[in-house]
Amino acid sequence: MITIELANVGPLKSASIDVGGLTVLGGANNTGKTFISKTVFSLIKTINRDQWSEEKYDELNFKLFKLLDLPRYSSRKYQVSEIVEKEEIESIEAIEERIRSLRRGFSEQNLREIELLLDKPILSSNEKLGKGLSELKADIEKLKSELENSNTEADFKRCFENLILTTFKKQFNNLFSEEAGKISVYNDNKEELISLSIDNNKVKELKLYSDLSFLGFNEVTCFFSPIVLRFFKFISLTASRRYLGLTSTRTNFRNEYEISKSVGSIEADLLSKLSKSIEYNPENEFQSFLDKLKELVGGVVEYDDRERDFVFRFEKNNKKVAVPVSNTAEGVKAFGILQLLFGVDDLFTQNSLLLFDEPEVHLHPEWQVELAKLLVKLAESGIPIFVSSHSPYMLEALSTYANRSEILKDDFRLYYLEADGQNGSVLKNLTNEDSLPLFEKMSDAMSSLIHDIDD
Repeated sequence: MITIELANVGPLKSASIDVGGLTVLGGANNTGKTFISKTVFSLIKTINRDQWSEEKYDELNFKLFKLLDLPRYSSRKYQVSEIVEKEEIESIEAIEERIRSLRRGFSEQNLREIELLLDKPILSSNEKLGKGLSELKADIEKLKSELENSNTEADFKRCFENLILTTFKKQFNNLFSEEAGKISVYNDNKEELISLSIDNNKVKELKLYSDLSFLGFNEVTCFFSPIVLRFFKFISLTASRRYLGLTSTRTNFRNEYEISKSVGSIEADLLSKLSKSIEYNPENEFQSFLDKLKELVGGVVEYDDRERDFVFRFEKNNKKVAVPVSNTAEGVKAFGILQLLFGVDDLFTQNSLLLFDEPEVHLHPEWQVELAKLLVKLAESGIPIFVSSHSPYMLEALSTYANRSEILKDDFRLYYLEADGQNGSVLKNLTNEDSLPLFEKMSDAMSSLIHDIDD
């Protein structure tokens, strides 16, 4: 559990929120729920040291695939053009296996994978690749040296400012105040770990008080809208697909980076993970959740190699049917994203936070309640969950099932964001208070409508 304190940023005057276990945030539109979700996402991404070297690694990886003329995502086998003869298929398969691991993004292990790949005789003995391989090896040594001698505060600042650009579109500071924004992060013992000020959307003051790995989160996944599935194929065919591990060898790297910024880091991160989803494994430890999702929507959402897009598979009148996911209801897409995330290796762990921003959007009230049940069950299994919502159904369901849980009795937090005139919104902690006023407030529209009908 960590505590994040925010002051004078975005639409917020002040907020102090615990993250870990099951955290639920309610509030009306335009009070700052999404802003808090994005801030939590950005902080955890920045805390993850691997993220600091992501861009450099990404460019290195791009050079590798361009050198070998390899398509990075295909239903067919990877082709190593003019490098090997057909009888060397075993070596090709060994290269393929390494390439699949490289698609997972930066890590020091993946950096070693590149080195092993470049040292394979099938490549190192090829005269056509001589100069290119030498340059790549030099780039790897340079990156390794930078990792060993990195300036932690400089890397943190650079990464967080990059997320201000891609996640907040250069608008993190409060629009109606001249004061600098403040962020502080504390551990369970209320010891300050991170302190920074933001002025003109730039990090001006930064203090890191401890080993950031102590924060306990090494990954975060943010689910904002099921609409991302509708545009997956479009994005995968544009230059922004570098973020999805779908880089084209014929696309200019700089153009790719510029376009990818417009996609947004949260959406790009989610699509990247969805593209790595594998078929369901009967031994999946979350199989009970998958079975429930399949029962709710009547089928499964999967990636189709032939279509190079996601499809919804179901059975009706003893006939198996597959339809493009773009032709399905948004509610099916929403549960479909959950199905796909369960197929991503090592995503659902005690050190990986799942963020849901208004997950009730596009869901019938009945499905909102069912989703709330699933999220509480996930939290009970040890997966940290953060949910922001303005739906009375979702908020009350999450609170009801969480309060009934013996497992979550010390790991459930309920907050409410309330607008405070010209000064921005203020966060209130309702965890140990009567939450009925919150649900009544979120149901004001229905109460007003019933009153009008009675009149």
